[in-house]
Amino acid sequence: MNRRIAAIAVLAAGLAGPALAAAPASAGSGTSSVGCTTGDSCTAMLEKMIQFSGANYSPGASNLVVDITPPACLWEPIGDAITGSQAITSIYGTDPAKATTVLGVSAAVQTAVTISAEKPPPAGEWYELPVNPDGTAAQEKACLAQPLYAWVPAGQAPPEINIPPQTLAQLAVAKMALPTAGAMILNPVSGRTYTNLPTYLQVALGGGYETTAGGMPYATVTATLGNAAATVWAIPSKLEVSASGGTQYKADTTDCGYLGSTQIDTAQAANAGPGTPIDCGATFLSPGAWQLTATMTWQACWAPVAGGDPPTPATCQPVPGAQLNGLNWTRPVTVNEIQSVNNGAG
Repeated sequence: MNRRIAAIAVLAAGLAGPALAAAPASAGSGTSSVGCTTGDSCTAMLEKMIQFSGANYSPGASNLVVDITPPACLWEPIGDAITGSQAITSIYGTDPAKATTVLGVSAAVQTAVTISAEKPPPAGEWYELPVNPDGTAAQEKACLAQPLYAWVPAGQAPPEINIPPQTLAQLAVAKMALPTAGAMILNPVSGRTYTNLPTYLQVALGGGYETTAGGMPYATVTATLGNAAATVWAIPSKLEVSASGGTQYKADTTDCGYLGSTQIDTAQAANAGPGTPIDCGATFLSPGAWQLTATMTWQACWAPVAGGDPPTPATCQPVPGAQLNGLNWTRPVTVNEIQSVNNGAG
């Protein structure tokens, strides 16, 4: 976000109105004038203004979201009661009657003079409202309807500004705690088997998550600012199965659920013989010290609403720039020749 240094210069010269946001200045976020990246000052500032909710909201989460769309204007801190007040009076002087009334500057000067004279100075923060030069004319007009400065006592928030729902969605996914990889369960449970015999696979998730009626696990966070809201859901892919360490195997994934096999504890699994097709797992066709791996990827979907049920993968509206880490489970599997069951006889 760009600070209105050009606007300040215009105001200091005593000019008025439409020219105030005519030109951009140095980037206030440390990145660029048109976007934020998770973790920079622009994003941190946005997060302070928004109310987060949902089962998976975590202040400590920091999922990567690139090119978070900044709003047309965004409050930026410029100092406490002393430093912020001095920043204002150094430009406009200490006489409110001589300062311009455009964008509430004279009122800001009066407040700056008053609070800087208090002993001790009150706790709080001064904010300045930059205008994004890449915003639309309507967005710029809305920003210019706000004062240029705001004094915010400790514990309070700056005046609300409009943030696009898509930006709210991007911030919601950045603050989402995703489930973690729990246990990986096999049948045979020992991880020792024979060629051509199937190995069933099932995984568990750790951390908090919810489950749809169809068995799909998901995570959710809602971001709200005033009357605007956006809800994000992280929805998973079906489990993918792969193996390494030997020469030949067959992955059985046609009927993998989100957490793997649903047949793993059944009599069907207990009596599975050579070549039996299974719902989820692998059949090793050559002996060796194998590593069996299960993988789940996550997709962030959003809607401009507060709450609700997660979408299906087919109706997911992706959150722009969201890059969620997937989950991986790995277990060693020792595979011997099937002839070793009866020492090669028969």
